[in-house]
Amino acid sequence: MKVSPPSLRRLSKVLGVSVAFLGCFEKLPESSLGERIIKARLYYGYTKREFAALLGISERTLYEWEHDRKIPPPTPLNDLSKYLAILMKE
Repeated sequence: MKVSPPSLRRLSKVLGVSVAFLGCFEKLPESSLGERIIKARLYYGYTKREFAALLGISERTLYEWEHDRKIPPPTPLNDLSKYLAILMKE
């Protein structure tokens, strides 16, 4: 069964646990920048649309980054780094 990120966010608030705990995202690969972006997005419980809006980019651009087709330029990469930092705390 698949659960949407918004549902995970709601459940995490009700249950008092992190989205990452509910989603068991620690098992996701993170060998490339794209994989780390996907993992960080899911850790926070964001859909692609929500995460792209937070970063001020299009969903298409996020897709390109998540699939390692393009590398984020310096400014968005700085914004992205605060979300990627969660992966260093595992």
